[in-house]
Amino acid sequence: MPPPEAWAFGDSVELADELITLVIDGPKRATAGSLADPYWHDAHTGAFRRACERLGLDFDPDLITVFERFDVVYLEH
Repeated sequence: MPPPEAWAFGDSVELADELITLVIDGPKRATAGSLADPYWHDAHTGAFRRACERLGLDFDPDLITVFERFDVVYLEH
């Protein structure tokens, strides 16, 4: 069986480090992103704004989003 897919959250190294700490420590068990962005992986407003800019869209707080719950299936220590 192939290993589960893995990716980084956020759109910067700093944000990815902050978010993975929340995943490992337990409180982060979901993520959300703009439906328009094929690389949606975090729910921070700043990241949404940057994703919209990258896609040439105006940020709108009512933008349709995708929400995904997840479980940690493997932790390498």
